[in-house]
Amino acid sequence: MQNSVEPVTASALRADERIADTIKGLNYLDDRLTPLLAPVQVADAETDLPPSQQEVVDRILLHLEQATAANRRPVIQLLGPDPASKQLVAWHVTAALGLKLYRLPAELLPRRALDLDGLARLWQRESNLSPVALYLEAKEDGADGPSEGLTSPLGRFLARSGGLFFLDTRDVRPELGQLTLGADIEKPSPAEQQEAWAAAVSSVAIDSPALLTGQFNLGLADIQEVAQRVLADPSPADSTLDARLW
Repeated sequence: MQNSVEPVTASALRADERIADTIKGLNYLDDRLTPLLAPVQVADAETDLPPSQQEVVDRILLHLEQATAANRRPVIQLLGPDPASKQLVAWHVTAALGLKLYRLPAELLPRRALDLDGLARLWQRESNLSPVALYLEAKEDGADGPSEGLTSPLGRFLARSGGLFFLDTRDVRPELGQLTLGADIEKPSPAEQQEAWAAAVSSVAIDSPALLTGQFNLGLADIQEVAQRVLADPSPADSTLDARLW
């Protein structure tokens, strides 16, 4: 009886579409990831960070350089209550590394282990094919809370995937079982906020930067957003910022 099994060397070579497109020079995010991910976009990306936040960026970059040499890249846990400042710091880190940063809320991670493992493999492959990093927004309570640790979708995803991860969390999550670097991300100092106000609204005669800093405690992104609203409607009838915008 003739053996009809075709030798492996004679079999047709089939590659996943994402791999085939990469070989062709068509490098784009896998279609199976796009429903879950969104690029992190930063307004006025050319604006320098305040020195206190730039210091954090430099420290993270140095740690990543040392970790890469040791082949032990950590999860960067960005700590604190200000998501806008944390995204800004993560964006500047990835920009310095030539990476594009994508955002994924942890609640969108699949609950079924099979689906979650498939997503982890897809992201790990994507991070090998493209210059990308992932910003995970983690909640401190509910189904992804600290009590579940490695058994949570977040813990399982991190354990089974690879690449550069930023974890947006208020407090350190040691139960995730990953090599981590914790970085406290705070809003700019009062002096830095005053300088940011002065630069942002220099062309509009409104309250002094010192008064604004004393009245509002805002991050750089919020200062720039408010300033843009002021510049869009520089009403001379009432020059107080709180009366016009708040």
